[in-house]
Formats: sequence, structure tokens, C-alpha cells
Amino acid sequence: MLFSVFSFRLIYLQVIKHDEYAELAAEKHGYKQIIYAERGTIFDANNDVLAHNIPLETVVADATRVNNPQ
Repeated sequence: MLFSVFSFRLIYLQVIKHDEYAELAAEKHGYKQIIYAERGTIFDANNDVLAHNIPLETVVADATRVNNPQ
């Protein structure tokens, strides 16, 4: 009897509730953060543009490739 209850619960969690728990795991794996990074244009000594802002929709950091996590 106990084995049947345990088996049913295991099947319930792994088969029936799989999508719900997979979504929860995906939410815990990453997060979204809006960062406003308007820094302005950078000029050299001759007043030539060295760098300027380009708006981006998505930026991703891969934690497995970070050398210094601090």
C-alpha cells in the first residue's frame, strides 16, 4: 500500500506536474534586470569620436565563463 502511494506521487510529480516544475526551475536559473547605461560619447584629444552609445535590447552574461565573479 505504501509503495503504491509513493509510486503514484512520484509519477504525479515527474509526469503530470513536469511542465510546472520545469518552468519554476528555469525562473530560478536566471533573472532579468533593466540597466540604464547612458554614458555619453567619448572623444580623443583631437575631438574625434572614440566611442558612442548603441542601444541594445539584450545583454547576456555566462556565469561559467566569468574569471573573477566579484
